[in-house]
Amino acid sequence: MDKVYALLKWLKQNHFWVLSVVAAIFAATTWYVCTSRLSQAYETAHNKIKGERDTVQRIANEQHHVNDKIHQAMDVEIEKRRESVKAAWETKWQQLENLLVWPDALTPEFHREISRLPRPEEISPKDPEKLHPGLCEEYRDYIKKELPKLAKIVGSKWTVGQNTSRGGGEFGMMGLSSGIPGMDMGIGSRPGSGMKEEDTQLVYWSNGDQMRIEQQRFDWSKQQRPTPTTLQVLYAQEDLWVLKALLEIIASANRDATTHNSATVKEIISLEWGREARYLLGNITEIVSSTQKKSLRGGADFAGGPGNMMPMGPVGTGGGMFGDGILGGGREGQQILDPADERYVDDNFEPMAAADLRKVVDDKNVSNVTLAVAKRMPVRMRVLVDQRKLHDLLIACGNSRLVVEVRQLRFDPDAVGKKSGDGRGRTMPGSFAGAGVGPAMMMGSGPSTFGASAGRDNQSTGETHDKLIELYGIIYIYNPVDEKLLGYDKSSKGRGNQN
Repeated sequence: MDKVYALLKWLKQNHFWVLSVVAAIFAATTWYVCTSRLSQAYETAHNKIKGERDTVQRIANEQHHVNDKIHQAMDVEIEKRRESVKAAWETKWQQLENLLVWPDALTPEFHREISRLPRPEEISPKDPEKLHPGLCEEYRDYIKKELPKLAKIVGSKWTVGQNTSRGGGEFGMMGLSSGIPGMDMGIGSRPGSGMKEEDTQLVYWSNGDQMRIEQQRFDWSKQQRPTPTTLQVLYAQEDLWVLKALLEIIASANRDATTHNSATVKEIISLEWGREARYLLGNITEIVSSTQKKSLRGGADFAGGPGNMMPMGPVGTGGGMFGDGILGGGREGQQILDPADERYVDDNFEPMAAADLRKVVDDKNVSNVTLAVAKRMPVRMRVLVDQRKLHDLLIACGNSRLVVEVRQLRFDPDAVGKKSGDGRGRTMPGSFAGAGVGPAMMMGSGPSTFGASAGRDNQSTGETHDKLIELYGIIYIYNPVDEKLLGYDKSSKGRGNQN
C-alpha cells in the first residue's frame, strides 16, 4: 500500500512529463496509421488510374476498333481479295489448259485415256501403270517423228542421226565420238563450212545439244523395257511443250530477220530445263573496301565458281541411253527413279525432291501456297545473240505463251583469259554441260568461241556484236484452281460459298 501511495505521489509531481510522453506516443501512432491508410489509398487509386489510362491508350492505338461494322467491312474486303486471286488463277489456268494440249496426231483412244489421268505429281512411280503399253509405244513412235520438226520453228535443221562430220576443215577433228554432251557443236552446220545448203539456215542449233535433248528426254531404247512408262509419257510431253515454247521465243525474237546475219539469236548452244537448269548461277562481289570485301551468293553453289562444277553426267526425266534403271541413270552413280525429282524449284530456287512436290498441298494443312498454285520449272538458254537486239529476246520471253520470268542474264559465261584479281570473269573449269565450251576455244583456233559465225560483223577489225549469253528463268506451270486454298471451305459468309 505504501508503494502505491509513493507511485501516485511521483506521478502527481511529474505528471507533466508523463503526459508529454503519452501524447508523443499517441501522436506517432496516429501519424503512422493515417500515413499507412493514405499510402494504401494512393496506391489503389494510382493503379486504377493507370489501368484506365492503359485501356484508353490501347484503344487509341487500334487502327480498327472491334465492332460489328468493322467485321462486316473486313469480310467484304477479304471476299473481294479472294475473288480477285481466284479470277487471276483461273485466267492463268485456262491459258495453260488451252495451250498445253495433247497433239492431234495421237489417236482418239490415246486422248481418251490420257484425259482420265490425274496430274503427274499425283502419280507415284510405285503405282501400277495407268496407260496401256500399246499407247506408250504410240507416243514413243510419235515423238520420234515430232522432234525433227522442232528445228523448223527457228529456221534451223534437226541434224541428229545425220552424218554431219567431215574430214579436214575448221573443226574436222571434232566428231560425235566424244560422247560428251555439248562438246560437239554441230559439225558442218555453220557458215563457211563448205556446205552451201546449210547457209540458208536462220539459226544454227548445236548438233550436240539436239542429241542431248533427244537422248536424255525422248529416248527410252536403253531401258529394261524400251517403251516409256506412264510418268515418262506425261513428263516427256511437258518437256515437249517447254522446248517448243523456248524455240518460239527465239523465233519471236528473230521475227524480222530474213538471213542469219540479220537475226537476233544466231546460234543455239543449249536449251536446258528442269534438273539441268536447277542452279541460279553466278557470284556477285560487293564493291567495298578491302577490309570489308565479301562475296554475296547469288544462289546455290554454282558450276562457275572455283572448285565447283555442274554435273557433267547426262541426267533427265527420260533416262534413255545413259541409264539402266527404271527411268535412267542419275548423277554420281545414283538412279533417278522418279522423273519429278529435282525437276522443279522452290521459292529459294532450290531443287525440290519428288516426295516434297507431292506433299506440297495436304488436305489439312497447306505447307506452301505459292507452290500449290503453280509449279516452278527452271530454264536456261545459252545462245549467241546480236547484243544490239538483246531486248527483242527479253521481250519475247515476257510475251511467250509459256512466260519465262527472267531471273538472271550473263554475258560471256565461259570467257577465258580475262585478267581479274577479284575472281570476276573466272570460267567454269572443265565444264562441258550445255555446250559450255566451244570448239574454237578448246582448240585454240582463235578468240571467237563459236568459229565462223561469231565475229563476222567486221572481219577487217575483228569486232563483233555477237555475244554468248546465258539466260536463266522460271516457267510457272499452274495447277487447277483449288478453292480450299482460297479459304472457301472455311468461310461462313460471302459469295464464295455459293460456288
